[in-house]
Amino acid sequence: MKLCRGYPVSYSIGICLFFFVSAACSPSPEPSPPDTAIPRPPDQEAWGWNTVVTRNGRKRAEVAAGHFRKYDRTLTALLDSGVAVSFYDGPGLKQVSVLTARQAEIHEESGDMLATGQVAVVATNGTRLETDTLRWNRDTDMITGNGRMNLWRPDGEESGVGFEASSDLRWWKMRQVSTRLGGADSLR
Repeated sequence: MKLCRGYPVSYSIGICLFFFVSAACSPSPEPSPPDTAIPRPPDQEAWGWNTVVTRNGRKRAEVAAGHFRKYDRTLTALLDSGVAVSFYDGPGLKQVSVLTARQAEIHEESGDMLATGQVAVVATNGTRLETDTLRWNRDTDMITGNGRMNLWRPDGEESGVGFEASSDLRWWKMRQVSTRLGGADSLR
């Protein structure tokens, strides 16, 4: 039995086997990096984003950010490019304070927000709180932080480490007060 070019069938089969075996013995390509090495894109993304947070049908806060990214897998939303949160009174009619920060992270299950980077809260009564990081608890409407903070009021100033305060800054406490200016009764 001969092929078209005059080669025996056994010779043709031998060449095919040679190429087949050499292909099987060649080094395998580099494995691709695991999925965790490649950043996952957000499930939702928006610029100039804002939303209203309500509780029992009443406005609690308005949140705005220059850039919004939502990740369904981790149930988090990341805000950056400037974050502003306007807090409202119990009935939801009157703005009581404004929080500003460089960025924030919102946890969808709890609705709590962690604000970081030059965080400031300014109340309508003139009180101002500054810190690097704070957490807003949506259920209790309290803001807390473990870091250093400064609090200015028209009648005095306090600074310390660790704090808890209402979002309207009418009530607060610090764990480690390091500076206190103003009368003893003027700061409580």
